[in-house]
Amino acid sequence: MRWDYGTIYKKIRKSKHISQEEVCQGYISRAHLSRIESNQVVPSFESMEHLLKQVGLDFEEFRYICHSYHHSDREEIILLAEDNNAYQSNDKLLELKNKSVAYLKKHPNDIPVLNILKRVEVILCLRESGPDEKVRTMATEAWNEIKNQDVWYHSDLKLIVVILFTLPLETVISICDEFIDRLNDYSDYTEILPTKYKLLSNLASIFLWNGLMEKCTSISYLLLDTAKKSKRYDFLGNAKVTLGICLTDKKLVDEGLQLLELTDEQTLLEACQSDVNRFFKE
Repeated sequence: MRWDYGTIYKKIRKSKHISQEEVCQGYISRAHLSRIESNQVVPSFESMEHLLKQVGLDFEEFRYICHSYHHSDREEIILLAEDNNAYQSNDKLLELKNKSVAYLKKHPNDIPVLNILKRVEVILCLRESGPDEKVRTMATEAWNEIKNQDVWYHSDLKLIVVILFTLPLETVISICDEFIDRLNDYSDYTEILPTKYKLLSNLASIFLWNGLMEKCTSISYLLLDTAKKSKRYDFLGNAKVTLGICLTDKKLVDEGLQLLELTDEQTLLEACQSDVNRFFKE
């Protein structure tokens, strides 16, 4: 990665034919901008945010340009971890695990990548042997770290999604409201919608499978609302089926199954059909 941020910024500014005066706008002095562009000083976060805004870039794109129009190893790991399709293939998960392990050998204290590795290892163990003692131990260790935090953030919620099924039912019930409150704090943060959907879907499944229909119904309404905001037909189909089971609403169940069938979501369709066969009471 290139570290001469100022030189790169100057090249971008000049390529857009934007003057120093237009960039500064009284927020910083032209003399200070000149020192930044000649790499004499490192700008503060606030100054860099202003400078990038003035040339129509965000931090992500600027980092990408600084990496010679390639993602860094760390960014590749994070992008792969955020790709929902990666979790449908063990090969992709193994690739993510191997990349994380290799990266952490050079950067052992990178907490977000450590959390990604924890998630992947739990998922792979679950698929290999089910919720056995090894998986429960890994999940318990992860949960013990998270539960003692004052606040849960997006990366913590992603880890909770993975370990939720391994937690005791009484634990899930006792912290359910706390999950919902934290998700509400992120109500305007659209990037969290896939994680919110997965967490609510897992909660609904746990309550459904344990006969806690009132709790399942409450969560399913939130699940349906999240699915609509996500504009994902697979999310919407699953949410309709789950809520339809709770409300004994065959029309809603059929709508959900039809959506999954139309979008060729075969695995999810089979899982939803199994829930209908087990729990729907006409």
